[in-house]
Amino acid sequence: MKVLSADTLLARSLGKLATAVCRHPRWFVWPQIILFFACIAYTVAFLHFDTNRDDLVGAHKKYQENYLRFEKEFPEPDDLVVVIQSENPEKNRQFAERIGAKLEAAQIQIPAAPGSRETVSTNLFKDVFFKGDLAMMGSKALLFVPETDLTGLKDTLHDEMPFIRKFTQTTNLNSFFELINTEFRTAPRETNAQTTALIQAFPALGRIIRQATESMIRPGTPPSPGVTALFDAGAEASAQSYITFDHGRIFVVTTHAPLNDLNDDAVERMRELVKETQAEVPGLNVGITGEPVLDHDEMVQSQKDTTRASVVALIICALIFIYGYNETGRPVKATLCLVVGLAYTMAFATLTVGHLNILTITFVPILIGLAIDFGVHLVTRYEEELRHGKTEEEALKKAMMFTGQGIIIGALTTAGAFLAMGLTDFKGIQEMGVICGGGLIVCLIPMLTLLPVLLLRGRQNVIDHNHGDLERRARIERIWLQRPITVAVIIGVLSLLAATQLHKVYFDYNLLDMQSAGLPAVVFEQKLIDSADKSVLFGAVVADSLKQAVQMEQQIKKLPTVADVDSMADYLSQNQTNKLKLIGQIKREVAPLSFNSPDQRPVNLYALSSTLYSLYGYLGAALDEVRKDDPALARQMTSLRKDINDLRIEMLRGDATAVAEHSAKLAEFQQALFADIQHTFETLQDQDDQAPLTVADLPPALRDRFIGVN
Repeated sequence: MKVLSADTLLARSLGKLATAVCRHPRWFVWPQIILFFACIAYTVAFLHFDTNRDDLVGAHKKYQENYLRFEKEFPEPDDLVVVIQSENPEKNRQFAERIGAKLEAAQIQIPAAPGSRETVSTNLFKDVFFKGDLAMMGSKALLFVPETDLTGLKDTLHDEMPFIRKFTQTTNLNSFFELINTEFRTAPRETNAQTTALIQAFPALGRIIRQATESMIRPGTPPSPGVTALFDAGAEASAQSYITFDHGRIFVVTTHAPLNDLNDDAVERMRELVKETQAEVPGLNVGITGEPVLDHDEMVQSQKDTTRASVVALIICALIFIYGYNETGRPVKATLCLVVGLAYTMAFATLTVGHLNILTITFVPILIGLAIDFGVHLVTRYEEELRHGKTEEEALKKAMMFTGQGIIIGALTTAGAFLAMGLTDFKGIQEMGVICGGGLIVCLIPMLTLLPVLLLRGRQNVIDHNHGDLERRARIERIWLQRPITVAVIIGVLSLLAATQLHKVYFDYNLLDMQSAGLPAVVFEQKLIDSADKSVLFGAVVADSLKQAVQMEQQIKKLPTVADVDSMADYLSQNQTNKLKLIGQIKREVAPLSFNSPDQRPVNLYALSSTLYSLYGYLGAALDEVRKDDPALARQMTSLRKDINDLRIEMLRGDATAVAEHSAKLAEFQQALFADIQHTFETLQDQDDQAPLTVADLPPALRDRFIGVN
């Protein structure tokens, strides 16, 4: 067996170190205690966690260069997504409207300039997008509508225009329902355009009445039921303008922070707003997801898991050490020195790399498992020399000179393997190699300086092991040490059996499989994936001109692996002559309309109740006539009467204070409804039918997504 020489430079240096430790122990204790706390303070002050996955990849790789150019051209941060799920599309819509309004109003204070103490208020969320309504799409909104739908809108407006003209004179719920009562009183018994329009309005009336009732029950500002409530068949038709999945069972609200540095603030604030909105619209399954949410949650989860794993690893190593040596003093001392070494390593990582990411945050458990070996070997040799009758100083010097050489060589070889990872192209692995390799070398310092001092101090300097236990362990070891051929055969057979499973090992390129399965952000991401009719993963193709974009879009659509293409190229390049003509006709249809301002006063509940009671009576009279001839219409009337009755009961429920609150809530609801309708028709009047769609006409949410800086 090769024995390490005591005459090498390394051995002589270790011998001198051991002598210095024995003669001047304070030189190696107090400075390290001070350094320990200094390293902790330095780490806390300057080490940060980098959640950006792009920083894991080397910037000089071709695919990363392409992506960085893409990010420079489209610098907006990744989307934050609110996922709203239930079997009730109307409740989903209510939640989307409420959370959308909260996101648009959310503010944050940021420094007015880098390093400045002055702050300015800015929106925490940009480009809140959850529906393609006219107001959001701007003066060119109708150019995004298919030509057949434009024709249908023109015909609907023409047919409904007599009713709409009357509606423009209403300013509150009471005058609106008085208008409906007038339509009932003046409608002839035989079917004509007026009675047909009135019958077609029943679903919309029921929807308005139900939401008016809900507005008094739910906290928060009630949203408008939407202009489609006047013309569509109810919530399902209304949901068509929203971003939905799974046939309206999932609604989606998208937005993003103005800057990547504000992503964490945006994630936390969005969670608060979701919680507030859930109190207003309960009974929904709501969560947030998106790349920034996943990065934020995964880093938080990784910090918790790594901290837990580090503590468990430290305890397990200490317990195994204690059990294996049948003592507590020296194993605990070695463990304390390991903790000091980890503090040094944290400071080293802060100084050299400056941050931890999703990979490098796991270095602590790795170092615990490797660096504890330094203490194990040194303590073992020290105790061995004590058993041979050496004094404490002699035993320590011999352990340092001989075993110390092996510890240093072993540490350097292992560190070299880690540092070799710094030569790879993957930045995350590079940083892992630097931190772990450097950390192993740094952990040598307390193990070869502080641990020897501690070994010479304390009560446990007399070997008091049970020699019977040692002899029993030796007999167990001899079972395989004396049978090398048998052991070799067993190991060979086990290796062959293991080799038969190699075909089951593969490289998984799916980044989704790296995510923690239980994280809410991952759960809701999976919901979107499962409910979509195509993959939510996509590739981005950048074109230098509109002409090139059209050509590339046509080519890409022919690829068998492409399900769909989202692009503005078709809208910007198509012949829009017919659309412009239809838009002109729609504008002329709605041009004479002029709306009165919505009533800002609290609702007169008793006047409204009286008006609704009259409507209830008209419906009852009509119900008697149609019950036999038209059962479907009779069911609609019965349902509408029930909705009216529920509204009248709810708005007059409670004492005077409750009635006053109901009046204020209904006022908010009617203002939202009438302002929405007025704004929608004004947007129709302001539509531009003079020129085709251009890049400048795109709303910010679409322009930022599809049109680059250049």
